[in-house]
Amino acid sequence: MNTTKEIKSLTGLRGIAAFWIVLHHYFGRRPMETDGFAVKTLLNFNSNGYLAVDFFFILSSFVLFFSYHKTFENTVSAADYKRFMKKRFVRIYPLLTVTVLFSFLFLYPGNWDLFVFYISLTFIFLSEQYRAMDSLDITWSLACEFIMYFVFPFFILFFTKNQKWIRYTIPVSVLLFCAVYLFPTITFSQKGLVLENIHSSGGFLNTPFGTSAVIRCFAGYLLGIFSYHLYRSEKKFNLIILVVLLVVMLFFKKLDILVLVLIALLLPSVIANPQSFLSKILSSKPVYFLGLISYSIYLVHIVPLTLLYFNENFLTQYLPLFAYKIICIVLTLIISTITYQLIEVKASKMLRLYFRL
Repeated sequence: MNTTKEIKSLTGLRGIAAFWIVLHHYFGRRPMETDGFAVKTLLNFNSNGYLAVDFFFILSSFVLFFSYHKTFENTVSAADYKRFMKKRFVRIYPLLTVTVLFSFLFLYPGNWDLFVFYISLTFIFLSEQYRAMDSLDITWSLACEFIMYFVFPFFILFFTKNQKWIRYTIPVSVLLFCAVYLFPTITFSQKGLVLENIHSSGGFLNTPFGTSAVIRCFAGYLLGIFSYHLYRSEKKFNLIILVVLLVVMLFFKKLDILVLVLIALLLPSVIANPQSFLSKILSSKPVYFLGLISYSIYLVHIVPLTLLYFNENFLTQYLPLFAYKIICIVLTLIISTITYQLIEVKASKMLRLYFRL
């Protein structure tokens, strides 16, 4: 049974990452030649917001290894594996189901033929012509994580018994990230396999569909495994230097791999320095609460934005688009607080009782 204590600073980091994704989707655009240097660097920072999803992959891997190390360090029993998968299902699916149903009922009522693909999260393998639900595109990362859940207990077992392989996780991750950038992703249509070259936001790794998305997630999970073992080894790096390097790199494009390796190095240092200024900020009540509702923020924030774009021509007669986006962000935080309490906490609690978790 998982009885590990929550690390509040990591929860706070998850909240910061979720809010960065919101800003990325609401205000992100590529710099133009006419933009000045200062404008370009700020736009680069925000357009790099897709890397927050890769941070989620790293953090999920770290937290899962931290939470289930003792459960799967010697063997992966059928009972423990079933319990693990049920807990993952209870964590992901209540809010996901509500979000998918809302999108099909009120945003895209003419696309019910695609419902089974979105509720099962298999839509990420559909070619572009079938990906018609903008409000649900963000769930691609959940699809990838669920695939990782199926194999992660075996990762724990393997890397616990073969710790010499930990040294290869970073180089393998780098190779996988390069493959995501260099090769087209594979999706499917009624005619068979489709090769798609999907890289938005001018990013190195911003490929959210097909086989490349799964490879991208796998690479992030390997970095999370490395990060966890670095934490267990009690090796410390200078937290200030790591944070400064990370922030500086985020103001430039195409440094994705270096950014993610730095994040893997940063996580153990944040935990190992609970009295540092950064850890105290991340553990503070507002930031910690932002982390608690981060999953709701991630799934909810696209819905108000989609409704805004559906009615943009009418609404901008009264207020500028920027003002509406600020209103939508506030609504996202309010709705996320409600969905966290009603769905993530109460509905999930009912499912845990049903599954006897």
